Amino acid sequence: MKTFYYFLFIFSLINLSCTKEEVDPNNYRKKGEVQDNTIYLRDHTTMLTDEMKPEILTISDNEIVVKEGQISDKTVGDVLVNIADGSATDSVSFFRKIKGIKTQGNTTVYLTETATWNEAYEKWSFDSRSDKFTIKSRSLNLEENFEINATSFAKISGDHHVTPQFSVDVSFDDFYFTSFFDSAAIANANDLGDINPAFHLHFENLRIQMSGNVTFGASVSLGKDIEFGEPAQIFIIPETGLSLYFQPKMGYSVNFEGEVTTPTLTGGFGGYDIDLIYNVWDELPQFTVLNHPPSQEDQDNPGWQISGTGEIELQGGSDIFVGVTGAPNAIKAGVYLFNYIQPGISHKGSLSYLQPEYNLTFQYGAGINFFFGFPIVEDFLDFSWSSDEYKYPLWNYVYRDTSTCRAFSEALLNFNRNTGFFDLRVGSQDRPLGFYNISVNDEPITNLGNPDFAYNTLYNLNTALPNDPINKLIIADKNLVGCYLEDQYVDPAGFGECAETVTDAQGNEYCTVNIGQLKWMAENLRRTDFGASYPNESVGEDRLYGRLYTFEEILNGSNGVSTRIQGLCPNGWHLPTIAEWNDLINGLGGQAQAGKNIKYPSTSLWPSAALPTAGSFNAVSAGEHYSWRGLGADAFGNRRKIARFWTTQVDANTDGILIVEVTTKDRIAEQNVSNADPYFFHSVREAGYSCRCVEDY
Repeated sequence: MKTFYYFLFIFSLINLSCTKEEVDPNNYRKKGEVQDNTIYLRDHTTMLTDEMKPEILTISDNEIVVKEGQISDKTVGDVLVNIADGSATDSVSFFRKIKGIKTQGNTTVYLTETATWNEAYEKWSFDSRSDKFTIKSRSLNLEENFEINATSFAKISGDHHVTPQFSVDVSFDDFYFTSFFDSAAIANANDLGDINPAFHLHFENLRIQMSGNVTFGASVSLGKDIEFGEPAQIFIIPETGLSLYFQPKMGYSVNFEGEVTTPTLTGGFGGYDIDLIYNVWDELPQFTVLNHPPSQEDQDNPGWQISGTGEIELQGGSDIFVGVTGAPNAIKAGVYLFNYIQPGISHKGSLSYLQPEYNLTFQYGAGINFFFGFPIVEDFLDFSWSSDEYKYPLWNYVYRDTSTCRAFSEALLNFNRNTGFFDLRVGSQDRPLGFYNISVNDEPITNLGNPDFAYNTLYNLNTALPNDPINKLIIADKNLVGCYLEDQYVDPAGFGECAETVTDAQGNEYCTVNIGQLKWMAENLRRTDFGASYPNESVGEDRLYGRLYTFEEILNGSNGVSTRIQGLCPNGWHLPTIAEWNDLINGLGGQAQAGKNIKYPSTSLWPSAALPTAGSFNAVSAGEHYSWRGLGADAFGNRRKIARFWTTQVDANTDGILIVEVTTKDRIAEQNVSNADPYFFHSVREAGYSCRCVEDY
């Protein structure tokens, strides 16, 4: 009802003046004739204006209290109508007739009841016309975590999910709604005190189409630790009642993760011409449906999609812990040092390797985790704690089998963002006459309306893409199940055109942006004479993420004493201080908003994060890099999860470095990473983070 009142209010603003022309109740519903939107209030009806609303002091179910003003002189039988704007001072809409009046001091109390249409309005006419509209994209993800503790065998945990992804497309060529009300004309035909308006609802060529698929996925882990014998006492810690113990043990774990996606399911109905007409002089509404079959288009329907990974891990090592002398299992606090071997298998497709492949891996390494607990009471109370296992590969072997699907033995894919064209050609050794399909961001791409593309043919595809440097690409053989490419294609020009740029010593060009009082690089530093990058990165990914540098690398020989250090920055630019980072945060809306506004607006880069509508600083989740020199290994991680940026602030007490961290949880924080942190086992200065530069001023 409130919605209809709102319509009436809008109509009154459009044309509140009375016209003498009578509206013919039999003509208002003629197709193609558009009536003027008019509304006629009875003489005793008052629609409250913005000037009148402050006169209302209180509103209850049956009373309205007003102060002296424009609406304090109403009489019994008058009608008051208010359309609330939703503010704190105007939150109640009402449609009331005055049935009694009381005076209380300087205020007037109206005793009210709900008014009828016939009491408030003389007549109205309303006609609405609209263009075609579309409602799309409805999805639901059902997830559940589970854990099974079968102590004699293994601890089993994991999660499973069922994700329906369906789109509903509702469209029509024409729609209109008309409404007519004339109290005098209708009241003469019947004795109804409250008369509903007549209306006509019309849809022309109404169509509803549904399509989508369902993904079933699961992640399962099982494993068990096996201890050998009783803990061996190494030595007693004097005057403490505690001893240092040694406990050999081994463990195993099996991990599996996979997804199955159904073929695309489609269905729909229409088109129909629909008319729903109601007049108070008719006994029943008139409902008419005429068939109007729409044109049908062939839909791409990819087959079943299957992907998965699995690995087995065997560990052997020892617990070294402090426990109660004579009762080592009463309390434990220590570390688990171990070596591990990890064979695994995975199936994936990547444009980097041109075709789907099976990977066989074998890894050998060392690891550590920290623990604390009261094993003797674990059956009654949960006092145990254990850190994550920190693993460092010492040797890694990978075998790639690319012979399983040779349909994508050769591929060419270029994208020109200025024209919106893909240059695409896919070769095939074993299916020279076969076909494939391609989709970008889950939207099928067609060639002149045809979803099938022939191998060994060059195509120039004109398709609208989102303004996002990362686009999900799937190229799938039309007939061979499991023969597909899936990758996140990175446009090397993803940051678009720049008003101003700066060039580093290698000739790399960077967009710049003014934020707060300073000019910043709007891209991560990507000089290749220093730093590290993820294995097998493309040119576009290197542009997008930049490189990950140690603290000593970004200083580039500086002792770090000066407040303005050029380091690896271009000439006339320097590494940012913490004060300059704070200026940036303030320029992006302060702590409350900067965690959102600093990000590049891409859900691929920042999953499940609040994102700005447009980027300026364009922070990307480049992750981090650690070089474990003592172990001769490299570790990369947290890509698409965090971004960490260096500052030049060194803590005099801990020799730690103050960094700026951005997460998917809309968080931006200054974090002091201590050099003494045992997590790093060496110097935090050897961690690899992203770098931005600031123009000298």
